[in-house]
Amino acid sequence: MTFADIIRIVVRRWPIVLAMTVAGAILGGGIAARANTDYSATASLIINPSASAARSDLSATSTYIQTRMETFRSLATTAKVLTPVRDRLNVGSDESLDSKITVDVPTNSAIISITAQDPDRDRAVTIADSVISSLTTAIREVSPAPQGGGSIVDVAVIQGAGDGVSHGQASPVIAALIGAVIGLALSVTAVRVSELARPRRRSSSRT
Repeated sequence: MTFADIIRIVVRRWPIVLAMTVAGAILGGGIAARANTDYSATASLIINPSASAARSDLSATSTYIQTRMETFRSLATTAKVLTPVRDRLNVGSDESLDSKITVDVPTNSAIISITAQDPDRDRAVTIADSVISSLTTAIREVSPAPQGGGSIVDVAVIQGAGDGVSHGQASPVIAALIGAVIGLALSVTAVRVSELARPRRRSSSRT
């Protein structure tokens, strides 16, 4: 069967092709509209040498921060950081809380971002802000103390989770277009198979 034959079949069976294409578009758009996607909320902190460290050895402290960024990233998902958050928010377990967050450290930076995902917008914001706050405390506690006490690092929140919220909802328009294409492909296949089967039915009826 040539391409021209397929076109003739589609034109002859256009009601079926149109119906399946429209059905696919409606189904795809409806699924996308009803899909429940999570909210993402991102909070960020930055680590700098503290005033005490700047008076002593600023270069060594800056090197310490850069070489410890991956350690601080790992610290964000430990019990030291997550257990206080879990107890405060009644999340259930450190593992269930860990599954809701993503930790990101941009290359060659002293910034750590925590992104929390949850079907509820306010809860996603609360989780991200709580983890970033707990991580801030933990980083200060595990970092060396200069002479005179305190910490050699200064940790500051540079973005609250409320300022970094997004909703990954699927586009109903795009989903409808995809559904229409699938419906069109299925309808063309169906009418083509139907046409190919017709001669066989006629020949079998003659025997």
